[in-house]
Amino acid sequence: MMSASAEANKAPTRLVTGLVVVLLFAVGGCASSTGDGQRQRKPRGPDDEISWQNLRTKASFDLNCPAEELEIVHISGHCGTSSYNMCMQGVTGCGQRASYMYLTAGSWGLDAVSRPRE
Repeated sequence: MMSASAEANKAPTRLVTGLVVVLLFAVGGCASSTGDGQRQRKPRGPDDEISWQNLRTKASFDLNCPAEELEIVHISGHCGTSSYNMCMQGVTGCGQRASYMYLTAGSWGLDAVSRPRE
């Protein structure tokens, strides 16, 4: 059995190990990110179609803009694949821009929004 001081000495090592693992995942995500600004990629499979519709519906609400006036632009990541690794999409419409990150199960989180100056 380890003493309390020996256990406490291992805590910084565990913290460093945890930080290294997180850093490796972050760097791996950046390396796989294209950032090419290409137009929206076509969805693959029925779940993807639902995901794209969820994005359009959410953006329409967030930007207070009709869905048919929105344009979705690929920002980075592997959107339209089964992994959705670091998937970021940009949405423009009604003089506004917003960026969304794919969360899980067809849902999207608003990352940032830019409104027109008054």
